Amino acid sequence: MSSTAKGGLSKEDALRWLERFDAVAEMDRAAEKERGARPQWSIEISLSLNEAAREAGFLSPTALAIRESEDEGVRRTWERLRDGLRK
Repeated sequence: MSSTAKGGLSKEDALRWLERFDAVAEMDRAAEKERGARPQWSIEISLSLNEAAREAGFLSPTALAIRESEDEGVRRTWERLRDGLRK
């Protein structure tokens, strides 16, 4: 059974996915640059996200430390996978 049949991606599929992901990210950056700074929107979104996190209990020191550790693990995994696919 191929890795694709098991729900995984072939190397070629993964590379195509990464290329599309990078292309969309670049489109987002270009749109943001064209739109320009929107400080009021940024502040409103940040405050809204902070309040939602506080209400959900995600802003305790313990939760923040766990989240940072998890985020770092995801970043390392993402970089390792991306580097491995592009060799």
